[in-house]
Amino acid sequence: MAEITPINMSIKPTIMSPNRFGFLRLALGFSVILLFGGLLFQYMSQTFASRSVVAFAIGIKSDQQDGGKLKGDLRFQKADQNIRKAITGDPLNQKIIDSALVIEKAQNQTVDHSPWISTLRKLGWRDTGALQTLINDAIQREDLSEIEIIADAMLRRKVLEEQAGLLMSLMETDPAAQKRILAKLEEPAPWRSSYLQRTGSVTVPAIIDARFQTLRTLQESGDPLIRQEFANFVNNLISIQRLKEAEKLWLGHTSARPAAIHDGNFKIAMSLGADEPFITPFDWLFHSGNGYSADVSDDGLGGVNVYIRWDGRGVPVFMNQLTAAKPGHYRITTQTNSNVAHFSRSIDFKLRCGGDVTNFENRFDIRKKIIVSESKNPVECSFPRLDISGRIADRRIESEFSLSSINMIRIRY
Repeated sequence: MAEITPINMSIKPTIMSPNRFGFLRLALGFSVILLFGGLLFQYMSQTFASRSVVAFAIGIKSDQQDGGKLKGDLRFQKADQNIRKAITGDPLNQKIIDSALVIEKAQNQTVDHSPWISTLRKLGWRDTGALQTLINDAIQREDLSEIEIIADAMLRRKVLEEQAGLLMSLMETDPAAQKRILAKLEEPAPWRSSYLQRTGSVTVPAIIDARFQTLRTLQESGDPLIRQEFANFVNNLISIQRLKEAEKLWLGHTSARPAAIHDGNFKIAMSLGADEPFITPFDWLFHSGNGYSADVSDDGLGGVNVYIRWDGRGVPVFMNQLTAAKPGHYRITTQTNSNVAHFSRSIDFKLRCGGDVTNFENRFDIRKKIIVSESKNPVECSFPRLDISGRIADRRIESEFSLSSINMIRIRY
């Protein structure tokens, strides 16, 4: 039994020293270590209130004077008697054991490993406050395996998921820990989808690298991932201009062949539906507004058509996609069941590199029912966005067009 001595109920958490978690410091930078330290502070402060309630319940009172130290031998004896009585009466109560540990830590900030920890560890993962104490102890001892186990327990219990997810993300940067996490994801762990979907903590280059490697390893093992497990991360990669990696993950999910335009037969778009929440810029994005609409529909013959309806006003963008085109001149070929001459006069194609625009000139083949569009000026970047929009007309004509396929090839540099 640990000796109960005066405690300070204003205890503050111990932040990691600069010497701790060296591998994380090297991999992620000092700013993330500060973030990690702040996380520990949040762990301890969030449960301090609940621990205080338990402490008051067993008769320990705080005194905020003189730094919050309890004063008087009588009070010390009272605290000792009460905690012992409480543990004797309910020896499996994690909250009481956890409070005893907090009391010991409060009186002796230099204690690295308390006997209470071993007792607490044997009582399982039932109490959130106890889990936080155990994970803080594991962090102090730099025991990555135990940190991972306890974070796993938190995720399974659906408590402090953001914090536990951040810990798991940090662990992914360590090769040995990453293998263990991959094994859990392959099971799959019940928290897999929510963990991979939550990308708020995946913002530091080393964590981004590790998450990309994790997802690609899953894909290469034959696990295609579901949309919610990769789409948010793909969008994050696109936002920081890591476009090749983003496209690789997207292709790994869809099993599509690399091409300048993705999903040229619109079958992926058809499979997603209009209400799919996990869309990436590599998917077709369809737009509707006042006087125009674009949507995808089964043609009843095993194919898919995109239908564009437009009242002739303005120059609305009907659909767009982030392409995989590289610098150079391009030819776009579009198959349609509509009047090809009218389609050619009414629909415009543009490739956009930020503020730079590559325009196209349309011509058509009535017999083949195709529109062939060639770039007037070269594309200046990789991964330009393709906009399919209306063209300014001499007079307003209500129209409906259909597209059954589209492809784009580079014809010269």
